[in-house]
Amino acid sequence: MRKNLGIVNLMTAMRAALVLLTIAASLPASAQTLYGALVGNVTDETGLAVPGATVTITHTETNQTREATTNETGAYNFANIPPGTYQVDVALTGFQSASSRDVAVRQNTSVRVDVRLTVGTLQETILVSGTAAVLQTENAAVQMLTTSDQIETMPTSSRAYQSFMTLMPGVSQPYTMQAGGINNPARSMGVSVNGQPPNNTVFRIDGANATNQWYPDLQSYSPGIEAVETVSVVTNSFDADQGMAGGAAVNVQVKSGTNSLTGSLFEYLTDASLKNRPYFLPRDVGKGHDRKHIFGATLGGPIVRNRLFYFVSVESEVRRVREGTVQLAEGETSTGTTGLNSLPTAAIRRGDFSGTGTVLYDPLTGNPNGTGRVPFAFANCPGVVSTSDPRFAGCNYLPAGRIHPISRALLDKLILPTSDASRDNYYARDNFESNMAKIDTKVTYTPGNKLNLNVRTSWLGSKQNSHGIFPSIDGAEYNPLSIGRLWQANITSGSIAATSIISPTFVVDAVFGYTPYHSWVEPEGPKQCWGDAFGIPRACQPPLSRDRVTPGFNMGWAMVTPSQFRDYGDNQISWAGNAGWTKGAHNVKFGFDFNQMYLNHYETQAATFTFNGGATALSGGASPNIYNQFAQFLLGLPSARTAQAMTPLLDTEGAKSPDLPATVRSESYGLYLRDQWQINRKMTASIGLRWEYYPFPRRTDSGLQIFDFDTNLMQLCGLPGSNADVCNIRVQKDLFTPRLGLAYRPTETLVIRAGFSRNPQNN
Repeated sequence: MRKNLGIVNLMTAMRAALVLLTIAASLPASAQTLYGALVGNVTDETGLAVPGATVTITHTETNQTREATTNETGAYNFANIPPGTYQVDVALTGFQSASSRDVAVRQNTSVRVDVRLTVGTLQETILVSGTAAVLQTENAAVQMLTTSDQIETMPTSSRAYQSFMTLMPGVSQPYTMQAGGINNPARSMGVSVNGQPPNNTVFRIDGANATNQWYPDLQSYSPGIEAVETVSVVTNSFDADQGMAGGAAVNVQVKSGTNSLTGSLFEYLTDASLKNRPYFLPRDVGKGHDRKHIFGATLGGPIVRNRLFYFVSVESEVRRVREGTVQLAEGETSTGTTGLNSLPTAAIRRGDFSGTGTVLYDPLTGNPNGTGRVPFAFANCPGVVSTSDPRFAGCNYLPAGRIHPISRALLDKLILPTSDASRDNYYARDNFESNMAKIDTKVTYTPGNKLNLNVRTSWLGSKQNSHGIFPSIDGAEYNPLSIGRLWQANITSGSIAATSIISPTFVVDAVFGYTPYHSWVEPEGPKQCWGDAFGIPRACQPPLSRDRVTPGFNMGWAMVTPSQFRDYGDNQISWAGNAGWTKGAHNVKFGFDFNQMYLNHYETQAATFTFNGGATALSGGASPNIYNQFAQFLLGLPSARTAQAMTPLLDTEGAKSPDLPATVRSESYGLYLRDQWQINRKMTASIGLRWEYYPFPRRTDSGLQIFDFDTNLMQLCGLPGSNADVCNIRVQKDLFTPRLGLAYRPTETLVIRAGFSRNPQNN
């Protein structure tokens, strides 16, 4: 649930406290001796009285204002005002506005401020080995098989078996999101087939579903490349036993042990010394240290000859980046943008905007709609009354007393630019550590000729620490403005597959797959609210928000780098069973598929303050720019504060944890019947029918939330009071999909195939 906390002022608490103190201080004494007065006359350039001018006085300490209009003689009088420092603003149509600042009013005194108005208006980014192709003669499916020899000996992209799928017609180049992170800790790849979106390509590992629930075009787990025995890809004319895939069905087989003892060792290395210099890297900056090792081993053999076998594969990736210069992808990215960044210059940090060409207007002057505001320069330099005055630029600054203490504290932690340019003035470097390990194991048990049992267990552990791009300037280990991100993952992928030969003509097999999946990312360092270091109100908002990074500031310049908290617990279970019966020229096969997915998430954005620049610009004048935005930031006047909080669970029963309140539960079911008929020696037909059912997903504590556009209310379906018409979403229960295939072999070296299949996909 997104919660917009609206417009806030960082000085609200301070002003409220000052108002209360002022009221309390006035209680013991008489009104006359506790208050002061402001009086004066407003005239034009010739000295004539200006009646009808609006005079606004602002009590600087409390931001309280009072307003009056000059009388026929141009006079105004503010009596009984609290002592303190005031700003006096005078405005009248046809005249340039005037402002007097730092007017000290003491109790029981009257202070005169005469104002003279001037006519005018205001303006202002090899060895290849193989065997002869084996003809596919028994079905019409369009498919390809990639073997371990090809995978291990041919060039590969990022050591991913998915890259070999491009050898097949209709398969697009897989897109790479292999930097890890929370969304793809398995370093898998998305594959589009026949123009279908990648999420229509379904991957299975030893028959067990491997879909990444949050990014369904990726895989929740991807075996080490040396562990893969074969990769089977079916892209069209599916047989009836290939279901729940709209674009392609991919099944990855992990190697098994045999009676022979086999193994391998491997290591691959990349280093910064082997890479080009980035184009924008400053001449005096080296490429830094960037080294990646990928290494591992495999071993397989017998435990008990002919009965019990094992296979183990270990693949590790270690990367170390020190002062690196290459922009990395999600999961390996430094927190923030490496390369050129734009940091506020020393001048504008102290409020000096003299060299910006932007006129800064005082938001405490003028009208509530932003019109009639007076430039800061007029009050800074009495006598400067025009933006065209040669002295104007030197007076275009924010008084030191107006810079908000929180803004000052934030800037005190921010490193200065390394060049004199106003933009692209700091070259940020990478500092990053990554450790990832994949372990794939399989135990095969064959007690006799009628049972084959395979138990596969794969595990992935990943830890990636991307440090902030802005170093501490006080020698501290962590800079609260640039806290790094720590990505971690703990994923298990397993399957149990059994095949039993009931009789020479009847065989059954079953697969059970499970994937406990946990990945999370959090700020590095101590578990504390980093925004508290600057006194930011409500910087962290537990328990509905688990973010603890310093809030972001949108004001046109780099300052706080993102380090949001995420936590994903996305488990899944799959079952599949098949039975095959052979009778004469017919092989009849039937079976089922059942998948359960359990999505459990925590995901919010850290709080963000937005400074749109409108507070220091003139309504109707030039549009606010980055200098207006930064000046507004210095004044501590955000336009908006946006924060997010998760909707808590109504009922925790069935949920993985109350800390993961975004829950989705979904299932899918499939049944099929297929007859493979050997019509004659040269022709085989496959006739099948498949049924699939995808119930509408639900949450653990209700149905899904659906927005009702007629009432502008969120409907919690499945609960009393929800709109039945809106929540009455029905899914197709008669989703029957025919599968037809014909393979004709006129010669031993030629096969002609034709097929038809309807392939639904649940999105």
